[in-house]
Amino acid sequence: TSQRLSRNGRPLSADSLYFLLKTAKRFAAWCIDRGHLSINPFAKLRRVGRATTGKTQLTADEARRFLDTALRLADTGDPRAVAVALQLSLGLRSSEVLGRRVRDVDEGGAVLLIDHGKTKNARRRPEIPGFLRPALRRLAAERPADAFLFGADRHGKQRATGFLIRQVHRICALAGVTKVCAHSLRGLHATLALRQGASPQAVAAALGHGSFAVTARHYAEPTQLLNSRVRTVLGALGETNHGDDCVFELADVLRASLTDAQVAQLIERLVGRTRATFEPR
Repeated sequence: TSQRLSRNGRPLSADSLYFLLKTAKRFAAWCIDRGHLSINPFAKLRRVGRATTGKTQLTADEARRFLDTALRLADTGDPRAVAVALQLSLGLRSSEVLGRRVRDVDEGGAVLLIDHGKTKNARRRPEIPGFLRPALRRLAAERPADAFLFGADRHGKQRATGFLIRQVHRICALAGVTKVCAHSLRGLHATLALRQGASPQAVAAALGHGSFAVTARHYAEPTQLLNSRVRTVLGALGETNHGDDCVFELADVLRASLTDAQVAQLIERLVGRTRATFEPR
């Protein structure tokens, strides 16, 4: 299996190999339960290689060109481009986009209903950006409530995620930006949200995560996590009416124990540490 190639001719990643190993172990366990096997032949096999976290993301400038291209196509009545723009704008999983039905466009196109998903935290009602509402209303107009918003496969079932991957690649090519996968748009959404000052907890909730730990490990770009944390600390040192309680409790202790000059020096060092993170080495 470790010599197996993917459809693009490259060796399988460590994550893909681990997925195959887990599948084989589960299948063998199923066979044991039904008396087809006496032992699990895969039980002693262990994963090899280092798992990757995060995927290549568009830069902020590339993201703007990508979204502009998707919206131009959406204005021509291309539902595939609407699906891609929706995924980037709301940070949705591919399955969450493709699984939406006409009835999920609620409140005149202002809200998207996501009633289930990969985890229990997937259930949510994100607000649809104003620039996408007309396109979604057009897609939903005069169609059965249970029809898939972005169409079904030839068997009448929800489209496979490969459909959305192809659309993302198409728009990347048209926009002249780095080719990324559909799932990376979730990470890009998290990164851009943090860059604009959204709280980590809000970003995690928007992506349907139970905690920010998953968002931080697999989605948000690390330097944006640092920026967000430093902004919170700097705000805590100067303000007292917003933010995480533990951070502001620490800020209160620091203000009580440090002189004004020492607080100013601490802020200067925090800002300097952030700048140093981005300086070329």
